[in-house]
Amino acid sequence: MAEFVVEKEIEGGVDAVWGFVADFGGLSWAPGIESCEVERPEGVGQIRKVKTGPVEIHERLEEIDPDARRLRYPIVQGPLPVDNSLATV
Repeated sequence: MAEFVVEKEIEGGVDAVWGFVADFGGLSWAPGIESCEVERPEGVGQIRKVKTGPVEIHERLEEIDPDARRLRYPIVQGPLPVDNSLATV
């Protein structure tokens, strides 16, 4: 299994950081992201289209758990040779 790690320091406490992370369509904190569009307004099942350079990847929100401060989402479409991905933030 491959692992990809992104680290970013965000000023503020845990609640401030969760505010950035919990916004599934708001990836201003993530390096290299040019744009992010969300197909559905919010909640589990929404799809976001993330563009970086010539690559566009579609990800679907599978889980959002405010108590554990966790998001889980797989890549559901894109040009990368990836099968069965599941990202956890």
